Amino acid sequence: RAGMKIGFYYSLLDWRWPEYWDGPAKNPEGWARFRDYVHAQVRELMTNYGKIDILWYDGAWPYTAEDWQSQRLNAMVRSLQPDIIINNRSGLLEDFETPEQHIRYFDRPWESCMTIDEAWWGYHAGDRHLKSPPEIIRLLVRCVAGNGNLLFNVGPRADGSIPEAYKRRLRAVGEWLRRNGESIYGAGAAPISAGHLGLVTAKNNRVYLHIFYWPGKTACVAGIKNRVVKASILATGEEIPFEQREDRLFIFGLPRRPLDPMDTVIVLELEGRPEAIPPSFWKY
Repeated sequence: RAGMKIGFYYSLLDWRWPEYWDGPAKNPEGWARFRDYVHAQVRELMTNYGKIDILWYDGAWPYTAEDWQSQRLNAMVRSLQPDIIINNRSGLLEDFETPEQHIRYFDRPWESCMTIDEAWWGYHAGDRHLKSPPEIIRLLVRCVAGNGNLLFNVGPRADGSIPEAYKRRLRAVGEWLRRNGESIYGAGAAPISAGHLGLVTAKNNRVYLHIFYWPGKTACVAGIKNRVVKASILATGEEIPFEQREDRLFIFGLPRRPLDPMDTVIVLELEGRPEAIPPSFWKY
């Protein structure tokens, strides 16, 4: 009903099997049995549950793609699910990169996988170091501004319930997305920079200034080649005055304090898709 895609996480490693610990060099026959078990499990996942959109492997280390026979495995996956995308954790590059617990930009599809706490992927009753809603939003914006995706992990309790502290944070992020989701969903990197103000995302002829560090009543952005047609607050639609002088855009009439302390988004409508003026042409 919500149009959500279906993805499976699959751990290649399996600590229950002694043959996994032995490895292919020490116990080649046992390893072959274990590998056949892995391939059969993946086949089951690709066969019994309808259309699958993502296969997210983990735990190939310390063994190689040859040890896992990953080319044969993934060829089988694609024969059963032709439209699937596969991550880079079977020892092969496949479709996308997966930096873990940090953000790193790539020149091909990528997503950062990060946790709501500082370390744990599963539920940890004693963990009190949870990311705040502003931290989560900034991680999300950083990913989109680098043409990436954020895979955000929340570990449920054993009964499947989500702790209230997690819910509060996720609801706050959801409320922000309800007002500002246009700057995230379907958006990507922009050729211009917001400088010290924050980050920029873009979609079609719109540029979204994510203001993390509020400038006060006036903001300035440099390097926009296009003519700016309109500036407004994304969450409210309220238009704001601006003046464009060569490569500089001055935005006036802002309140002294940020409208949204987590991330106020100013949307600029441009003539055409955003283009930047190279830094060597900036005038100081």
